[in-house]
Amino acid sequence: MHGFPDGASRIGSVVSVLKKEGVVTYFVGPDNYFSHAEDDKASLRFVIATLLTNGHMRSREVERSVLGIPHRTLMNWTRQLADQPPKSFYAPVRGRKDVVFTPEKAAECGRRLDTGLTVAEVARQAKVKSSTLHKALHRGRIPHVESDVAVPRTSEATSKSDRTRTDAQAAEVMGTACTRVGDRLAAVGSTPSCGPGGIG
Repeated sequence: MHGFPDGASRIGSVVSVLKKEGVVTYFVGPDNYFSHAEDDKASLRFVIATLLTNGHMRSREVERSVLGIPHRTLMNWTRQLADQPPKSFYAPVRGRKDVVFTPEKAAECGRRLDTGLTVAEVARQAKVKSSTLHKALHRGRIPHVESDVAVPRTSEATSKSDRTRTDAQAAEVMGTACTRVGDRLAAVGSTPSCGPGGIG
């Protein structure tokens, strides 16, 4: 078939593409079909999908041409054109979200956990997801923290149940009387003596 512009690369028997001075122009025979800037990827996707859908060229011809676009990609573009309006090709592409859990954020969480806060409390204060913080803990990304559950590190944070367990352990060695001095003083009104014999 004759009528292809000089310098244009053919795609199949009808279509040709010409790149010149930063502009890409598509021809169907001798006719100018579509033009776009060389770095305009949205227009590239749209015009290729349009040419394929209208039967001006075939996917294998595009794949083997100077464009070299894979068959699966071409099918995705034609499916998009069939299912969505043309403006969908020009919709802003959502990029990947910035990584929230940076080394600085990990250090911040480590400092908060070291004060005795729970994972949930630290996640809320550091404005990260609890699941993200748990994963970071399990992967060893949090400095100075060995487990994924924060344990209070100050004597003021000791709970009543902790004190009860301590009393029980001490009682096995020296007798219950020596671990509950306040209760014994209130009951007997005198100073208890500790030892194997309990209260004298």
